[in-house]
Amino acid sequence: MAVAVNTATSSSGTTATLTFAHTTAGSDKHLIVGVALRPGTVTVNTVTYAGVSMTRLTADQVNSDVK
Repeated sequence: MAVAVNTATSSSGTTATLTFAHTTAGSDKHLIVGVALRPGTVTVNTVTYAGVSMTRLTADQVNSDVK
């Protein structure tokens, strides 16, 4: 089975909670969420989809700042 991008959604803000709508399609669905922050701004505690907490797969760090 080939991997294909069905749709992409983006959002930005400066609030403690950021919410946006996204709908997945197809029968074998995977949702990948990427988060990028400026150093010293905020941290990400949780990411949820449809009320369910998602699992962190990886975190990258550049210049002592975690991304």
